[in-house]
Amino acid sequence: MYNLFADIVEAELGTPVNKNGDFTISSPFRNDSNPSFRVYYPKQENDYGSAYDFGEGVAYTPISFIMKYKNISYGDTIEYIYTNYGVRLGGDVEHKDTNLNNKLKIILRYNQVDDKLMEKAICHYMKNDKMVLDSLIPNKLHL
Repeated sequence: MYNLFADIVEAELGTPVNKNGDFTISSPFRNDSNPSFRVYYPKQENDYGSAYDFGEGVAYTPISFIMKYKNISYGDTIEYIYTNYGVRLGGDVEHKDTNLNNKLKIILRYNQVDDKLMEKAICHYMKNDKMVLDSLIPNKLHL
């Protein structure tokens, strides 16, 4: 099973982690003399891992962790995780085709599609939902 949370912790904090099980590290949100930030291995498919900060009494998902750690919005967090980790949250875990994704963004920007509509179009394209995609950007999208 893919442990997205472990990848995020390792990349964002620069901390080598156990990607095949639970692990505990010092909290990235406060001075933690005794490691109390526990990252849990996914329990089932479409589970991205989770964490609990025992010092704060707060549970985290990959989304809530990035939102707090980077101090960014929910939408920006979804895009950040998708761009940096190749995972589209809110559906099945899918690794992106970077080349195709970049081509699609270039085409959408060329056609002056705003960022909100672009994200929606990319999600539908990655789901192979061509009918919805065509309705979002009629007569403009050409791959």
